[in-house]
Amino acid sequence: MRTSNKAVNSKNINKSFVRILVTVMVMLLVSSLMVTININTSYAASKKKAKAKTSTISAPEIEAESAVVLSASTSEVVYSSRKDRKLQPGSTVQLMVAMVVIDNMHDDKEYKNNVQISDAVYSAGTTFPSGSNVKVEDLMYTMLMSGDAESARALAIYSAGSEANFVDQMNSKAQQLGLVNTRYTNATGEYDTDQYSTVEDTAKIAKAAYQYGAIKRMSGESSHTVKVTDGDGDKKIANTHPFMTGSDSYKGFKGGTYSKLTEPEGKEVFLAYVTHNDMSLVVVLFDEAEGKSAEDATKLFNYGFKKATQKVIIKKGVKVGRVKVKHGAKTRMKVYTSGKGYVYIPPEGSDSLVKTEAVIYNNVEAPLKSGDKVGEYRIYVANELTGTVDLVVTEDDKVGWLPSYIYISNMMTVTICVILFVIFLLLVRARNIRRRRKRLRARKHKEKIREIARQRLEIEEDRRRRNWTYR
Repeated sequence: MRTSNKAVNSKNINKSFVRILVTVMVMLLVSSLMVTININTSYAASKKKAKAKTSTISAPEIEAESAVVLSASTSEVVYSSRKDRKLQPGSTVQLMVAMVVIDNMHDDKEYKNNVQISDAVYSAGTTFPSGSNVKVEDLMYTMLMSGDAESARALAIYSAGSEANFVDQMNSKAQQLGLVNTRYTNATGEYDTDQYSTVEDTAKIAKAAYQYGAIKRMSGESSHTVKVTDGDGDKKIANTHPFMTGSDSYKGFKGGTYSKLTEPEGKEVFLAYVTHNDMSLVVVLFDEAEGKSAEDATKLFNYGFKKATQKVIIKKGVKVGRVKVKHGAKTRMKVYTSGKGYVYIPPEGSDSLVKTEAVIYNNVEAPLKSGDKVGEYRIYVANELTGTVDLVVTEDDKVGWLPSYIYISNMMTVTICVILFVIFLLLVRARNIRRRRKRLRARKHKEKIREIARQRLEIEEDRRRRNWTYR
């Protein structure tokens, strides 16, 4: 009977344990479901909140006749106002001048070439005296920093032989960039009823221009000293862009152009290229009220960086390959992305439209400095190039020794020399061993002959001693 009670009690305990276990599991399951629901709800709420926040950002009021904010990182038009209206482009044409001049160069050594300031050039401005000589590089700095018409005309004549020929090349470049609302008649930006552009086309020009490292570097300098020969001596050129002067400065400014128009009088043309958190925006204002450019542009940049799509497709510092460096101490160097890469997919598109490509230049020569551009990470949406990220090296590379002309680095040269030296030592050692063995064999042979001769001599001596004779 006692045994029976014990069995019943044990069975009851087991049932109670099972009930408790099932209850705990149910509670855990319900708790997990509640957490998941809360997470999804909060995520949806935060997403909805972020979307609502974005949608509530109101566009600023500006006084420009025409304006655009273009993301140079993704080609997204973040803001526009009468973006297709054809108006006078002013000194923004000089970004096209800079691109065409660089395209026409044989190599970077041309920056040091002297250009004589002729009377025809001097008629466009009075920065440099007629008859003086100025280097190509200094003319580029002066044009990009101050919108100098004289420098623009001098560069045009130097590059193409005449301003008319150069203007034809400018229009060809515009066609290559797919600009259908832009036409040039001069390289200076002076008023001409047959010369026109739109803020959208001009923003695209700026996007293309600031892919040139020289243009970005020169237009972003605050000042530059120009050496003028056969003239009044050195000249210090100051950057006249509103974002480079006083309280109007804007953080992240990389360059731009600015000019007051003669027609319509009292109006301004403004362009600025700004980078923040690796995203670059271009703001272009046509027929802006005098003195209002910097203020309105600041409003548009603040609005643009909040409104622009910032979907990251590749992070900063990602290794994408190696570059071959001719005549470098190192002939193979790792290549990294210089910043984040962003992509903008239109609402009707999908992620499957996005393609990327790492293009590493094959004509890179030493010396190189850390941060030098050696390629591009290209981002395509529906097979259209929408953005690029510079590919750079992250260490210096000095000019290498003679073998580096055939892509043999200094380290490899040393390694080859050490290997050849070791092989030479081994060959010498092998030759010495062979010689030593040969001498040893010869000595042993001589010793053997001497031993045989000695033994024969002893035998003969023994025979004589015994008086043995052979008849």
